[in-house]
Amino acid sequence: MAKEPDAVEDLPSPKAIGAGGGKSGILPAIITVILIPLVMTLMWEFYMMPSLEKLASANGGEVAIAESAKAGAHTEEKGGHGESAEAEGPASTYEVKDVVANLSGAMRSRYIKVSFLLEGKGTTFGELMKENEAKIRDATLAVLSDLTIQDMEEPGIKNIVRNSIINAIGQAIRSNAVENLYFSEFVVQ
Repeated sequence: MAKEPDAVEDLPSPKAIGAGGGKSGILPAIITVILIPLVMTLMWEFYMMPSLEKLASANGGEVAIAESAKAGAHTEEKGGHGESAEAEGPASTYEVKDVVANLSGAMRSRYIKVSFLLEGKGTTFGELMKENEAKIRDATLAVLSDLTIQDMEEPGIKNIVRNSIINAIGQAIRSNAVENLYFSEFVVQ
């Protein structure tokens, strides 16, 4: 006895497939390619630019636009001060250059090099930092030499190192004079 072949399902014809799927696929493509960039351009031209121009003219030029984008953050330039620094009084700075330390761990051939600007209040801040430069460098070396190459891969490591250096300097000079630290160089090799 011969076996009967299995029943074959009726498949839709190619014309039926093309007719229904073609129109519904064109509309999302039109929206994506044409309408979204058009809407974004119009929003920029008619909403964002006038607001930025008004802000710039009110605050005196293009620099005001860049500073407003920082949302009140302190500027890292030597001569510049953020809004909160002006309210509390003038800030003084002291620069520490080229502190190099080996990273701890099995591969002692890795090193880190940092340069930074210390910021604090008062007219004697610079003098205090200069008098204690050896202690500042030693405290910084202690923090940096405790780091491993795995630590360098952590998100936010610069902020962790920044806070650790500020705390170590405060303990070394027995003062909370350092308020901020801004890296000008942070290299891991």
